[in-house]
Amino acid sequence: MADGRASERTNVASLSAPVFAHLMSTSEPFRSFVLEGYLALLPRISNVVGAHVQRLQRA
Repeated sequence: MADGRASERTNVASLSAPVFAHLMSTSEPFRSFVLEGYLALLPRISNVVGAHVQRLQRA
């Protein structure tokens, strides 16, 4: 399961886990699309995780 929020108007597609896994293993364009999107978000994800870790360390 995943959850997300968009800050801009967004087109959304919902895929079942088996369909997603199949496309990741068989479609280079799909795999590139997913991984490029993930890599673009990775710095922001890292910042969020880092902020939570710091908050937990202060508690």
